Amino acid sequence: MDVDEALVHRIGRGDAQAFDVLYGRHGPEVFRFAYGMSGARLMAEDCTQEVFLSVWQDSSGYRSGAGSVRAWLLGIARHKMIDRFRRQSRVELGLDVTALADAAAPAADQYARRRQRIDRVRCAIVALPLRYREVVVLCELEEMSYVEAAELIGCPVGTVRSRLHRAREQLAVKLRPGSDEAACPAERASGECR
Repeated sequence: MDVDEALVHRIGRGDAQAFDVLYGRHGPEVFRFAYGMSGARLMAEDCTQEVFLSVWQDSSGYRSGAGSVRAWLLGIARHKMIDRFRRQSRVELGLDVTALADAAAPAADQYARRRQRIDRVRCAIVALPLRYREVVVLCELEEMSYVEAAELIGCPVGTVRSRLHRAREQLAVKLRPGSDEAACPAERASGECR
């Protein structure tokens, strides 16, 4: 039994300290995944809280040998994000690029250019269809292997590869200089990205 599995087992017995440790180990990853999927800081924070609340309330969903605790937590986050997207008829996604900025900010003009690039990439990712967005977030941002991503999504490894290939093609088009396809819906409507 590895460290994370032991923590989940202890959480099942009501150990709050084990819960805090697990949250410290994987909370940032769950947040990054949810933020990558939604582009919205508040939605990502809510999703992260919901994931760990679910774990606290019932950690019996984890099955040793079925995958890592990390993959299990990201799987819970994935399902919660998909549920959110289904409930929303139109997803309003606000981007909070300051969450991505380093504590030590570069010169103002460099910071502004960097922020524009980050905004553009994040908008392009968020604009992808969900099936492509999730493989980009899992494989590129969360650095999961194709096998791990396939297990989490519940599809063959080849499907992950083909979706990632198609997503990269779409991102290349959206991020081509002069293209406005990477613009967020709010950016297209108001001329600025939130």
